[in-house]
Amino acid sequence: MFILIFKFYYLASVRIKALVDFINIEIVKSFLSNNALEFNSAQSRLSYPIIERIFYILKAGIIFDLIKVDREKNLIVHGHHRYVSLALHNSATIENIPWTASFSSIAHPWSTVEISEEDFDQPEDVARYVAEYGEINTRPN
Repeated sequence: MFILIFKFYYLASVRIKALVDFINIEIVKSFLSNNALEFNSAQSRLSYPIIERIFYILKAGIIFDLIKVDREKNLIVHGHHRYVSLALHNSATIENIPWTASFSSIAHPWSTVEISEEDFDQPEDVARYVAEYGEINTRPN
């Protein structure tokens, strides 16, 4: 029994480690389609380049602001890209602060959220991130 549990834990940890080492748009889409996340999305579309930037910045150990969530609606209000990036890092508990969503906010199941290849950040914002964080903004070769 112990060997079976150890094997399962080892295989799971290897799979998680591989996910943490590298992401691409297909990994993100698959992850969101196949995993239940604690909070729902209020956005129907997210930017893969932003998720990727945040993912590698987090991997370098840089901490971002907390995610804002409406706990009554179980809905992310601010921080969708950070939330996905943290989830891809297998963060067991994603720290958040309570916030209130607008009455018109709609929950979108993660499996229906479109992951776009379009970069929603403005070029000057991207330049600022590169200046501040350097090469950690880019995917490893």
